[in-house]
Amino acid sequence: MREVINKTGIIADNIFPLVAKSAEGMWNPSYGIKNLGPFDGSCLPKDAQAFLTWAKWNGIDVSLLETTIKINQSLGQRVDQEATLEEETLGDGLVASSTELSDIQNG
Repeated sequence: MREVINKTGIIADNIFPLVAKSAEGMWNPSYGIKNLGPFDGSCLPKDAQAFLTWAKWNGIDVSLLETTIKINQSLGQRVDQEATLEEETLGDGLVASSTELSDIQNG
């Protein structure tokens, strides 16, 4: 990795402390990254929408970003629909997928 970075003209020893600090942010449970899906959470969709609005306001063509936002919104809706269809409630609030139910029923 250092060799690749050095070939770009960046001194690896200068960049690695920053990388280590950034990596710490991923595993720290008090503020680290949580798995909220491919385009989820409170920041990324909001920030992408804010950037899109700013770019349009300033006359910048960001059709790729606009399409990306639309696709990710539709994928999120599809994932939610699939998850809802896949879950069936058993007694006492236990949840199992239809595949698991089929396996249980077919022995």
